[in-house]
Amino acid sequence: MPKNLLHIVFLLLSLSGCHNVVLVVEGIPESTPDGASIFVAGNFNYWDPGDGRYVLSKNEEGDYIANMPFGIGALEYKFTRGDWTTVEAGICGDEIANRMVEYGDDDTVRVKIESWKDRGPTNCPEVTLVVDKLPEEHQYSEPIYVAGNFNLWNPKDEDWRMHQDSTSGKYTITIPRPNDFAEIQFKLTRGDWETVEVDEEGYDLENRYFTFGRDDTLYIEVANWADRMSHLNVKVTFLVKSLPSYTPKDASIYLACNHNAWNPMDKKSKLDRNDNGTYAIEVYHKRGTWLAYKFTRGGWNKVETNSDGNDIDNRHLLFDYEDTVEIKIENWRDRESIEQ
Repeated sequence: MPKNLLHIVFLLLSLSGCHNVVLVVEGIPESTPDGASIFVAGNFNYWDPGDGRYVLSKNEEGDYIANMPFGIGALEYKFTRGDWTTVEAGICGDEIANRMVEYGDDDTVRVKIESWKDRGPTNCPEVTLVVDKLPEEHQYSEPIYVAGNFNLWNPKDEDWRMHQDSTSGKYTITIPRPNDFAEIQFKLTRGDWETVEVDEEGYDLENRYFTFGRDDTLYIEVANWADRMSHLNVKVTFLVKSLPSYTPKDASIYLACNHNAWNPMDKKSKLDRNDNGTYAIEVYHKRGTWLAYKFTRGGWNKVETNSDGNDIDNRHLLFDYEDTVEIKIENWRDRESIEQ
């Protein structure tokens, strides 16, 4: 048989084993830029991430389609938006292995792109908490627990004890998204509510929040532990014993001061109402700290005034020893509107 005829026969036999594959992308990340082109790169085009011959087209159903070249064996590929910085990633933004399909197994392959490397995740079903900073007083190897709305706020739930890396000493835990939770609330403890995390001044922290989807890692700084503040701070109790007679019975009273940016409605500085009608709040500061303050009912239009309705000077206190300061509020700035 002539040599050229042998070559033709071999070519025909090879082609008879070739197959075609159509890739159908049924879903793309919400973060995909409007009008972005999507490419497929693989072992069929030298992994060129912006090969114009393999840009996907969009059909009437909104799916993206790519007709792959005829071939045999395994087709390996990934999707990009034109270069490797925009390559597809996993549901939590992590690198994924090459996609693969065997020619001849399926003529149509339906897939979904979970996220893009440069855009981050959009529907990550878990989060890894990393304690990035701890108080100087924290002792190595002390346990840290996560208490939240997903474990009935149990401050010592062994299932939610953080893992401590033996090399770095950092504490981590991965939390899968609980059923029906788009958001979780939580705090860190060392095993009970007496050892819960607090802010730099020893005040209670508001619950931490995390919304599942865009981030897969949350870095946390713990300023202080509640039980480690007593030797650093002095406690002063402010007791409001006397209020104007016209004060609304359901009034909320707040401490506005130079340590909360003079916020007239700081939730952390809201006074507790006692059964006898008095209001009180415990405040902790380091010895030698000066506090300038006033009381409000939630706004500067509702700040305390003197008996004539005029502004008063800031109240002052030096934190030196544990004490109780009794307060008499003579008037409110909005008296006229209350009494109308």
